Amino acid sequence: MQRFEAVLASAISCIARASAHEIDREIERWLGEICMTLDLDRSAVLLKNEGITHRWHRENVPNVRYGTLGVAISPWASRRVLLGEELVWAKPSDLPREASDYKLWIQQHGPRSQAVFPLRIGNEVAGGISFGKFRSARKWPGLLIRRLRLAAQVFAGALERKRVETELTRARNELAAASSSTMLGELAASIAHEVNQPLGAILANAQAARRLIRSGAEAAKVESALADIVDDAKRAGEVVMRVRALFKGDRSQRAALTPGALLEEAQSLLRSEAAIRKIELQLDTEPALPPVMGDRVQLLQCVMNLAINAFDSIVSAARASRETTLGARRENDRWVRISVADTGRGIAQEIYDRIFDPFVTTKSNGMGMGLMIAQSIVSNHGGRIWVSSNSDKGATVSFTLPVYSGEQPAAPS
Repeated sequence: MQRFEAVLASAISCIARASAHEIDREIERWLGEICMTLDLDRSAVLLKNEGITHRWHRENVPNVRYGTLGVAISPWASRRVLLGEELVWAKPSDLPREASDYKLWIQQHGPRSQAVFPLRIGNEVAGGISFGKFRSARKWPGLLIRRLRLAAQVFAGALERKRVETELTRARNELAAASSSTMLGELAASIAHEVNQPLGAILANAQAARRLIRSGAEAAKVESALADIVDDAKRAGEVVMRVRALFKGDRSQRAALTPGALLEEAQSLLRSEAAIRKIELQLDTEPALPPVMGDRVQLLQCVMNLAINAFDSIVSAARASRETTLGARRENDRWVRISVADTGRGIAQEIYDRIFDPFVTTKSNGMGMGLMIAQSIVSNHGGRIWVSSNSDKGATVSFTLPVYSGEQPAAPS
């Protein structure tokens, strides 16, 4: 009893200190600690609108895929738990006759004994948390049930906190998106206004020069009109240069970065979004990679941008396989390759060669700026970026970063 209380107290403390994007990791960590303390083999959190969101299992114990919905496991069990009931059984035969679909799933995937508790988030039952025994059957005495019920309350509280903070973040992002849209509209209007002025002057002076030439006017007058055209063209060029400066990288923030740590941070920031979309977000990094030179914030923006594009592609494809993999491999002695691979619908052939051009998009509500910005970030780091179709399904976007050596090498060909 004392050991369990110590573990639960540590779980409460760690989860309370965790930021919103760290809560998922902490929940899975403490699911494991509680299971090992109580000699259990598997635990999972299942939310009614998201399916399996958190899980832990011992080695050689079968797992359940993220995103698996309760109705896919058992409509009967899902309905009972969402009504606030606890499902506790020492052997499948303890379950009632109407639980036939649940028994069938247990025969194929499930434990030999299990306890499932409702998770109350806010004022409603939002899902359930299960604890199972696979290596042998076991009974569930009252003391054990009370311990697990208490653990379920702790995790429900953590999920409630994450839900509130996620909603606040979403509201802030929506506000930021609205502000960005307004700013982009104002920027476009400003650019159009500034460019139209010299372009209009160029047209007027060109027409005047043509009239002067036709009338046989003095060369000095024609030359003056042409000089005005040159000056106005320079003004238009300066406007374009200022726009390009918006996308110019700041090298002052660059430092040696560990590729694996960069992708782990991106995965942590993307974990909630992946869970909301029922997507399995994986890491596949080659061990002992050398550090790369880069701006951490810009490169995180680049990876997350590519990952969100991958999520969108997966959702639009509506396939059973819903996976995104963040990878890092050594390209050669001078370059490390970062990749974002998905199981989505892939890239349409008609835009394959223009995918990094501005305003080219595969999304009905997309602006076609995300990949262009990613390309700008990679180019400013001296690397290159490209897209390729996967052999089975989906696409992979890859880019290279220079290995840290104190100098900035040229981009590989």
